[in-house]
Amino acid sequence: MHLSRLSHECRNYYHGVLLLLLIWQGAINPVSATAQLHDDGSVIHILHPTDGAVIAGNDLDLDFQFFKGELADHVHLYLDGQYIKELPRAIMGLSRGPHEIKLIAATEKHQLLRASATAHFVIK
Repeated sequence: MHLSRLSHECRNYYHGVLLLLLIWQGAINPVSATAQLHDDGSVIHILHPTDGAVIAGNDLDLDFQFFKGELADHVHLYLDGQYIKELPRAIMGLSRGPHEIKLIAATEKHQLLRASATAHFVIK
């Protein structure tokens, strides 16, 4: 591996770590932060809930498609701006009212990538 590539990868890693720390401390909203991230060709589509959906009951079945780019390994889930560590297929016990789901592609080391998808929905 060339030294210039290694330096570039280290710089990207540390930028990712700094960005994650700022998100964790609440200094940066992950919804707006993805505009600055690397586009590796990943694509995410939220199939359920659809944007604007009204859902009866307090449980949400999450369904999405994730096409990995060159760096992506998995997706991170944010519910109403809060990171959900485990990626459930069903989110139980949601309160009534409006909510937002955001999925963001991430590398194996949890560095966020640009690919993301968002859906707004209401629990009735």
